[in-house]
Amino acid sequence: LGYQHLAWLVEHQDEHPAFKALLGQIYIDGPGLVVVVASGDRVFPCLDRRGGRWYLYWASSGDGLRRDGRIAVSGK
Repeated sequence: LGYQHLAWLVEHQDEHPAFKALLGQIYIDGPGLVVVVASGDRVFPCLDRRGGRWYLYWASSGDGLRRDGRIAVSGK
């Protein structure tokens, strides 16, 4: 997923009750777009809960998108 996908989900969240039901149960990352900001950090768009709604924010990839990060990590 990329920024446009996540922005669409936030904009249309009220139209999809199944998506709203996931609020607070999961995080949704959008590593399809990684941006290098002025400080040199790499950030990517994410969805999380703010109040009773999904919101879009930028998370830092820290020192790399490693196995112990949130992106594509299996619980097994």
